[in-house]
Amino acid sequence: MRSLLDILPVWADNPNGDFRSVADSPKVFEFISGIRNSGEKWVFPFDTAQDIVGTLRTQLSYLFADALELRKRAFTSGALSEKYRRVSGTELRLLIDTPPGWEYLLFGYALEREISSYSDMRRDWEYCISLGQTECMSARQFMTHCGDKNSEALRTAALTEELCKQSLSKAFGPHGVPGDPDEILYAAARLGGIYRQILEWKLSFYRLVIPEIVHNFRTAQSRLCDQIVTDMEEFSKCFIPKITEAIQTAQTGTAVKMTLTLNFATPNLQGVQNELALLKQRIDSGEIEWN
Repeated sequence: MRSLLDILPVWADNPNGDFRSVADSPKVFEFISGIRNSGEKWVFPFDTAQDIVGTLRTQLSYLFADALELRKRAFTSGALSEKYRRVSGTELRLLIDTPPGWEYLLFGYALEREISSYSDMRRDWEYCISLGQTECMSARQFMTHCGDKNSEALRTAALTEELCKQSLSKAFGPHGVPGDPDEILYAAARLGGIYRQILEWKLSFYRLVIPEIVHNFRTAQSRLCDQIVTDMEEFSKCFIPKITEAIQTAQTGTAVKMTLTLNFATPNLQGVQNELALLKQRIDSGEIEWN
């Protein structure tokens, strides 16, 4: 309080005096004097709690501005690779403090950031709004194209499995060995890229100009990878809470063994098969002409 600061010079001249009317213990004056003599200027007088709130707001704004300036200098100096320039504040704190389980938390927050960066594209995916150059195809060409797109989807799923097996095991490291932050951020970025590619896989169907007879088939075909998008989002959403719970349990001395698996559900081909059967029926009956 302000009264303590006012009496501080008097105490300094007579440290053995009786100041019980101002402070319960002379140690209070020793504490304040030690802070003021340290060269720091973080001691401010106050009369009310509102004075404290006002001072803290001012000082915290200075600290925040300084932190932003330091972050800007670090990211624009060229000393950091691109992957580190994109990390969030939470990720940066994990990299600096390296608390227990930081490797897994870093991956979780990085993956969450990567997926959220495609939020607008995710909305395009949901509404089937696909901008860009269009391409015209006949019905026959489109059916051949669908086969190529299916091969592309299978390859993407295989790459995801390979990434999880190789990169993540290396990123987290063996038991008792610190993880590799470069590899962790790489794995998260690549999974984010795969998530983007799966969104683009569907959107590419809606940049095609095709005959009306295969419109319904396109709708069914374009939905084959929808579940993969949901699976990746669910994996990212559940990852941090499960890791946090495991870390808290481990800190009590309880051994923790957990498995987090990114499973892709088998595409439901029923809709595609139904549309294909209807299309064949219309062709065989002569209702439509196939070209």
